[in-house]
Amino acid sequence: MRKARARRYGLTVAEMDQLLTSQSSCGICPYVFSDDDSRFLHIDHDHVTGKVRGVLCQWCNLLLGHAREDPVILRAAASYLERHTGVVGGAA
Repeated sequence: MRKARARRYGLTVAEMDQLLTSQSSCGICPYVFSDDDSRFLHIDHDHVTGKVRGVLCQWCNLLLGHAREDPVILRAAASYLERHTGVVGGAA
């Protein structure tokens, strides 16, 4: 499993292990990985170049994917949330 996962991203097993040990939390949010978090831990890579960027939690990986890895969309989403935080009656 580890060898196939490393190969998928153009890494050796040693390089993938180094990446995973060098980053104990998500590259975007403060989620800290535990030893049994392998299904929540995602190797993030640029879909155009294939270059590995780092490690993300499942939710942040989905966030980038749903935003089509477009910084303009992500900035617009953050701006939207900032403008509308607390505007309408409380949490859902």
